[in-house]
Amino acid sequence: MQFSRVQKLIAISIACLILLLLPFIIRNQYLMHIIILSCLESIIVIGFVAQYNVRLLTFCSAAFMGVGAYISGLLSTRYGLNFWYCLPLAGIGTGLFAFLLGLLTVRAGWVTFLMISIVISEIFVEVIGQIPALGGWDGIIGIPRPAIGSFVFVSKVSYYYLGLGLVSVCVIIFIALYKSPIGKAWTAIGQSSDLAASLGINLFNYRMIAYIAASFTAGLSGSLYAHYSCYLVPNTFGIIRSLQIPINAVVGGLHFVISGPIIGSIIMNAVPELLRITDRYELIFVGLMIILCALFFRKGLMSIFRKDITRGL
Repeated sequence: MQFSRVQKLIAISIACLILLLLPFIIRNQYLMHIIILSCLESIIVIGFVAQYNVRLLTFCSAAFMGVGAYISGLLSTRYGLNFWYCLPLAGIGTGLFAFLLGLLTVRAGWVTFLMISIVISEIFVEVIGQIPALGGWDGIIGIPRPAIGSFVFVSKVSYYYLGLGLVSVCVIIFIALYKSPIGKAWTAIGQSSDLAASLGINLFNYRMIAYIAASFTAGLSGSLYAHYSCYLVPNTFGIIRSLQIPINAVVGGLHFVISGPIIGSIIMNAVPELLRITDRYELIFVGLMIILCALFFRKGLMSIFRKDITRGL
């Protein structure tokens, strides 16, 4: 199924209008809470897909979210920095951490990189839990809420618009990367890394860009999460949460670098949360979605709308 440019613009306009009016449509506070969490998680999934496209399969995405969350939490509680300073500093700090880590891990083969990512995910939780200065296993409490002048973000609606704004910024960052020569190099690496290298594409450099960009945006997501929840505990960013990221990406569609992660995050956050009345049903749903995608939607649920695509937004 192909859509003309006019149809795409109409669809995008309608989607934007629905997003802006969503708080007036959905009055349930718990549903708004789920949507906010979906916004934050979709940012991380977009970064995961970018790494996947350059053959960097990782299971420690939640750890990088945790790095940004703890940077923001410490800066705001210990040093009294305003959220609007903590947010970019959390992203920059997480990106710098990824840069230093990437110098050691990105050159490794994909199996080694994957195994290291699992180790990082486990070590992060244990290290944070053992350091009293970082709150230990009790975590950090009393993280201040964002504010603009006398207006303090307290309601779910205000956080929804803040989260929507952050998602928009991250989407713009990745669209710009995909539309640039960097994105073309990512596509070449994803199709055949050996062929890309033979054409003079520096695999390490372009993989590092994807790794750092994904970590930077994950840090931004972690910062907003810290100021939304107002407390942090290490176990929030463990291996279980990291495993949810690739599941969201697969359900939405790994070939749809922007819309796939967003749709996958919404579905895999909303439905399991609504079924949380029974944990057994939640696990059955997750397993069922994976099986359905493996059997009928191998390019994710977004492939229902477009089937003849190698990679799209």
